[in-house]
Amino acid sequence: MSSEREEERVRLLHEPAADEGGEVEPKGHQTCDVVVVGTGLAESLTAASLARRGVKVLHLEPGETYGGLTWATRKLKDVLRDLQTIEVTEGEGVAEEETASDAKARFSFRRSGSVSGVRPEVSDRVGKVDGNKVSLAGDLAADIESIQFDLVCAPKLCLGAGDLIEALVASDAHRYLEFKAVQSTSMWASGGEEADSEPRSFMVPASRSDIFKSKDLTPVEKRLLMRYLKSEQDAIAAEESSGPGPAPPAAAAGDVTMEEYLRDTHKLPEKLRLIVMHGIADLDDLGGKAPSAAEGRERLVKYAKSINRFGPGVGALLACNYGGGELTQAFCRLAAVHGATYVLKYPPRSVEVIEGDEGGHRYEVGIPGAAPIRCKAVVVGPEARLCCASSQAEPNEAGRIFRCACVAIQDSPAKGGSIRLHVFPPNTVAGNSCTIRALCVEGNALNTCANENLVVIYMSCRAAPGCGDPKAQLVGALSRLACLQELDGSPGLDLPDLPMALLCLYYTQEAPEPAVIGGESRIVHLGGPDASLGFRDTVRAATGCVSQLYPEHGNLFAEAEGKDEALEDSEDEAETSYLERVLQSVSQTKIDGEALEG
Repeated sequence: MSSEREEERVRLLHEPAADEGGEVEPKGHQTCDVVVVGTGLAESLTAASLARRGVKVLHLEPGETYGGLTWATRKLKDVLRDLQTIEVTEGEGVAEEETASDAKARFSFRRSGSVSGVRPEVSDRVGKVDGNKVSLAGDLAADIESIQFDLVCAPKLCLGAGDLIEALVASDAHRYLEFKAVQSTSMWASGGEEADSEPRSFMVPASRSDIFKSKDLTPVEKRLLMRYLKSEQDAIAAEESSGPGPAPPAAAAGDVTMEEYLRDTHKLPEKLRLIVMHGIADLDDLGGKAPSAAEGRERLVKYAKSINRFGPGVGALLACNYGGGELTQAFCRLAAVHGATYVLKYPPRSVEVIEGDEGGHRYEVGIPGAAPIRCKAVVVGPEARLCCASSQAEPNEAGRIFRCACVAIQDSPAKGGSIRLHVFPPNTVAGNSCTIRALCVEGNALNTCANENLVVIYMSCRAAPGCGDPKAQLVGALSRLACLQELDGSPGLDLPDLPMALLCLYYTQEAPEPAVIGGESRIVHLGGPDASLGFRDTVRAATGCVSQLYPEHGNLFAEAEGKDEALEDSEDEAETSYLERVLQSVSQTKIDGEALEG
């Protein structure tokens, strides 16, 4: 980066220096186009999109890590250290005696605004819990200090042809990242016709070859599933070409739910409906509203196009090799290359509406230790709140996500580790009225852990109405994947080769919906990660934010012609050059037959 650009960034946050040959009167304010508060994924996508189009962006992160508490990948010892202060209010704010008004709003930054209700459970051989503080045994403490071991705050997976991968490719930010393929997806369902029968797992077929080879599907189920997928393939091909072809099945279905569509139109039994809805389309009820057939078919298409996109044997789902926190850093880095200014541990104090100046600036943002910033728009992430007299200054009501990070140990690890997804549809095990998704990372499959004996199980689900205990909803599913006997005295299930749980962190994460403050306001609140598996809603929230602030920008990232010259030099590009090379190298088995389409 040139010294001229670095000097410009420094001056953006401090009073202008005197020119050579004499002093100048200090300006009463500084200017930029957009101030972005928080470095979560949606905020980072927004900053990168705007900076790439020449918008002058100031990006402030109240915390000490990119991604904040909501999206970051953090070292386990830092997570444990912070447990005792998880509810403490952090960050700068307007002085208490200063009254907030409709014209001026103050920022507040609360840990409990994004992560709350943390409940640690620790095995005796690992340490003990004193209040919310975890004391580790000597051996484990030494291991945590010496090995690379990181926990992901909001674990998610990418679809190979999903919205996030498309944004990475279009923006050229992909060269900053590496991905690994998820080896398999398992569905848990009732083992018999009785309602109270124990659930068992079976593989979700990811190709026609998988369907034919499956030992979990009967011949009749295989024919029905193949017939349904072929029907969707023909209908979607006709829709995309707008030419002659069979009428789309959804046209006759009307505005029905995906459940009704699969049951009534295609006559699929419950087991196959679970596979399509929860194992492939990643659907879940939202606020009691069942997903529509149109949404289900759209997600089905994305899944089908993702299979084998990056080489034979590479399924639909990808995991970021260094954890989801790397995604936020990739887009932050892209924005910085295009001129955005970043400051960590720098929370703003307030936002005040002004009449506007000749540059079109409508807001003045107060920041500590520097002249205020005048800007045209303000984007606020989920870990910050704007408080003022008007109720319009509050973002939409937050949804709640229950999460658990379980660290377990296994005696006979598989060489190279594995990445597997387990899906528990609603009412599969005790307590799960909503779909539970469990991502199991064994050993050193990802670079978040270098110990091949450890297994990390990330679990998440949407919080059921009236339920305030994450463990009540998640423990039934977790007990199928790890032995919890040493943690809470639960009887061990009769399941072979379960890893022994050493540490469980149950917590609640708030997920406010995106909101625009005021009718004509250019202050936008962006929500946090939702309970779904992927990044679709996060990317669309960033796209909506950019469109709201700059309607002339149609897409989040316009396709660049060739390489982005502003990025790293060719040697660095060769070192980090991305998906095709990386994914083909990690694929260890080839899947025969063609991929599902539609």
